[in-house]
Amino acid sequence: MSYICVPPPSDSDDVVVRASNYRDHSQSGSLRIRMNTWLRRSSGWCSKALVFTACCLILVISSTGVAAAAPTLSVSPTSLSFGTVTVGSNLTLSVTLTSTGTSAVRISSATISGTAFSVSGATFPLTLNPKQTAKLQVKFAPTTKSAATGTLTISSNSSNRRVTVSLSGMGVAATTPQLAVSPSSLNFGSIAVGKTSTLSLKLTSTGTAAVKIASASISGTGFTVSGATFPVTLNPRQTVTLSAKFAPTKAGAATGTITVSSNASGHATMGVSLSGTGTATASTSTLTVSPTSLSFGDVSTGSNATLGVTLTSTGTGAVTVNSATISGTGFSVSGATFPVTLNPKQAITLNVKFAPTATGAVTGKLTVSSNSSTNATATVSLSGTGSSVQHQVALSWVAPSKSSDPVDGYNVYRATGTSTSYQRLNASVEDQTDYTDSTVKSGTAYSYMVKSVDGAGAESGPSNQISVTIP
Repeated sequence: MSYICVPPPSDSDDVVVRASNYRDHSQSGSLRIRMNTWLRRSSGWCSKALVFTACCLILVISSTGVAAAAPTLSVSPTSLSFGTVTVGSNLTLSVTLTSTGTSAVRISSATISGTAFSVSGATFPLTLNPKQTAKLQVKFAPTTKSAATGTLTISSNSSNRRVTVSLSGMGVAATTPQLAVSPSSLNFGSIAVGKTSTLSLKLTSTGTAAVKIASASISGTGFTVSGATFPVTLNPRQTVTLSAKFAPTKAGAATGTITVSSNASGHATMGVSLSGTGTATASTSTLTVSPTSLSFGDVSTGSNATLGVTLTSTGTGAVTVNSATISGTGFSVSGATFPVTLNPKQAITLNVKFAPTATGAVTGKLTVSSNSSTNATATVSLSGTGSSVQHQVALSWVAPSKSSDPVDGYNVYRATGTSTSYQRLNASVEDQTDYTDSTVKSGTAYSYMVKSVDGAGAESGPSNQISVTIP
């Protein structure tokens, strides 16, 4: 019996295995394949006998699930509170949009509701790749004094397709700086020339915000203002008082203005009118003569002694001294040319000299004529004694070692007997620290003192006093 051997079939088929994952984690399984396998003998494949065996092929299959890419949008913050905002102004806050998914998110719109709220900062539609951000600007601009609420709505292809942000704010009245000036005018009335009058001006902050006063300037002859240093800030209801002064320098009506500049709403510049009248006063011419007597004491014949007489204008008007005449043997006067006019507080000194030509007592008189309202003819009594023996009193002193006012010279004063009335001996300021009095009289007691004089003619207090008696 013979066998016919044929090779095994060469047909093949593809097997497709598909894994369906519903979760993003690993999973495994197996595929069992049952098939017929031709057996090979030593002489080859034999089909005649139809000899085969059945076997199974087992394939182990595993797979890992991966999450599907998904767009996600996060919005922060989820609410905005603008607090209080002044009507007419605005406040802007930010909202951040972030793509937090695994694929780009497409934002289609950002709409807003609520009076006085608005949004800006992006143009839609807007695509954000993963981790990319965008900022929106939400503005609150109240037009009324009231509470306001609203909602910002953001639409996208995110799993949370519509996200909302709550909005809230309060419109409040605007604060306004205001300034009141009182009174609005100042009338000083009639003020004598040389006199002054002061009136008050009150500045008050009457608004709901602090007012800043930059300056208070003044115009008009004779007017001045003081009382504050500018700029000055006044909180609501706070007040500052200015002092306005009128000091006329001539007769006649005068006007002026105080101009107050500030940041007050509606009237940054305010004016206060000023008025007053300077009136002339009747001037009085008065002449004062000092001293009213001169005692030269003993003066040796052939020598002389000089004492001073001061003429001072002590009235409110100028005084004219017409003449100064002298009588009495041995007396003479010098120091001025007449007539001479002295304005108020002005003074001149006359020098009266006694030069006896014979021994013995002599008297005389200095007569001063002026237009003084009182004592138009003033007299100064003069006395002295011509002597053959001349007594003298030599004085010396120590200059001040420390003086804040430089010393220009000295005046020497003398009182006779028990009198406490001192008369100046030197006709002009002495620049030395010694002086000789040659006008003393025998048998008479004298007291002396010295005063230092500055460049303006002002005297110091008196020095210590010394007393001497002439033999």
